[in-house]
Amino acid sequence: IHDDISDATAIVGIKSVPVDNLIADKTYSFFSHTIKAQPANMHLLDAILQKRIRLVDYEKMVGFDGRRVVAFGQYAGTAGMINILHGIGLRLLAFGHHTPFMHIGTAHNYPNSSAAKAAIASVGREIEYGLLPEILGPMTFVFTGRGNVSQGAQEVFRHLPVEMVDPSELKDVVKTGDMRRVYGAIVRRRDYLVRKDGQEFDKEDWNKNPDMYESIFAKKIAPDTSVLINGMYWDVRAPRLLTNADARRLLVSDSNRK
Repeated sequence: IHDDISDATAIVGIKSVPVDNLIADKTYSFFSHTIKAQPANMHLLDAILQKRIRLVDYEKMVGFDGRRVVAFGQYAGTAGMINILHGIGLRLLAFGHHTPFMHIGTAHNYPNSSAAKAAIASVGREIEYGLLPEILGPMTFVFTGRGNVSQGAQEVFRHLPVEMVDPSELKDVVKTGDMRRVYGAIVRRRDYLVRKDGQEFDKEDWNKNPDMYESIFAKKIAPDTSVLINGMYWDVRAPRLLTNADARRLLVSDSNRK
């Protein structure tokens, strides 16, 4: 193992490389997150061009059928969900609420996923005992996507005392749900996308014309969502599930309700 990789012909990684660490005239392979012209990473792409670097971006590696051959798998959702549950504990503690979620560590603190799931199941038993503060109300977890990431997150989530509901039931759940369990809902595109001309969602039309649709997630689903686990693919032509402006309005609305 060597710290100096300046002699390497090809440098292979996962996450994007800090701009200052890029070595000129090399071949790099990693997820650059620049393919959709993400504003936060345009400085990285500029540096790659300026330093004459050949970039092999995993996101553009596809088979003959056009499908990506390198993508996040189920364990990305598994690790992400463990960290989300840990983060919920810290977030609620910051507001003065000690909850069973405080007993969940970050993913890297467990020797394997089975140990993490056992810890989450133990927290689930505390929730069944009624140890979630009543002031929080029934907690709802909303999942998007049907791919590996979303499936991995849902599999971890089900180690809690879970009742899955339709997105249309969230409003009632928030009002009358059981505090000895948590609620989950899987949101499909048809649940929050409508055509700008007022027509209903059509999958075939969506695939051809995503720019003709708008998201009503912020109005229809987000107000009754405690935790959002966004595991779907996003096309730059498509509307954002939730914008920064939407998030700010929801925070203000939630504060007013309290």
